[in-house]
Amino acid sequence: MIYRSVCEAMGGPGALVDHRLSGAADPPAERDARRARARVAYAAAFGDAPPSDLWPPTPPPPPPVVPLASASTEEPPLPPRKPGDPMRVRVNRIDGSHVDAQLADDAAVRDLKERVEARWPGISSFGFRLIFRNSILLEDTAKLSELGIGDGAKVACTIDLRGC
Repeated sequence: MIYRSVCEAMGGPGALVDHRLSGAADPPAERDARRARARVAYAAAFGDAPPSDLWPPTPPPPPPVVPLASASTEEPPLPPRKPGDPMRVRVNRIDGSHVDAQLADDAAVRDLKERVEARWPGISSFGFRLIFRNSILLEDTAKLSELGIGDGAKVACTIDLRGC
């Protein structure tokens, strides 16, 4: 217990000297090897193994995390679009819900907003914003195709909290 009394003499009751603070960021194998050398040095200097409450044994590494196939957030790809079929656009909300809208190839932003309003009661086009590729879709008459929105596109929907 000489080591503990030396540490407490330098840092006060209960203090332990950490000789290399940056060592905590070392890879586990390097840190464990350094701790093993320190235990040997302690035993040589003080004639006894370090007490377990001073240097507890290194716990075994946790088992590797294996992702579950059922936990995948990837959506399956849409089946190929047949000629004459409507364009399919998914509108995602922050809560994870979504609306799948079917639109004509020449549809405008307003058409997409109407689909969202029809599927989410209580929401009006003045209460939400549609975002595609980090751009807010502000112009209701803009054609979706001109904005790069095509079959299989995903658009984000956020609630507009005006006045807050």
